[in-house]
Amino acid sequence: MNSRRSMWQELIDRKSKEGLSARTIAYMRGVLRAALSDAERWGLVFRNAAALAAVPHRIQTLTPTDARSFLAAAKKNHLGALFSVALAAGLRLGEARGVACAGSASLMNPRLS
Repeated sequence: MNSRRSMWQELIDRKSKEGLSARTIAYMRGVLRAALSDAERWGLVFRNAAALAAVPHRIQTLTPTDARSFLAAAKKNHLGALFSVALAAGLRLGEARGVACAGSASLMNPRLS
């Protein structure tokens, strides 16, 4: 173990390399952080090393082939145009929802158009 890195950071890095999802690792770190916060408050440890550990962030991207398949399937959906814009602009889910809400009510409910 590197003397400058905590054993908690080493554990997080190892679990990431083993393939655990970023959400699972964040949850694991949260449990450790809460437990060590209690231990720190009770004087059992001097510092909460889990609070200093960084959680990895993973971004899953589509391959060009996957993107073409996605767009072909999106054409059959009433929100196909939104999906095309979201893919082209790299929008996250919340951003795409904002585009849909700002667009019109008929985009979200095709029966209104």
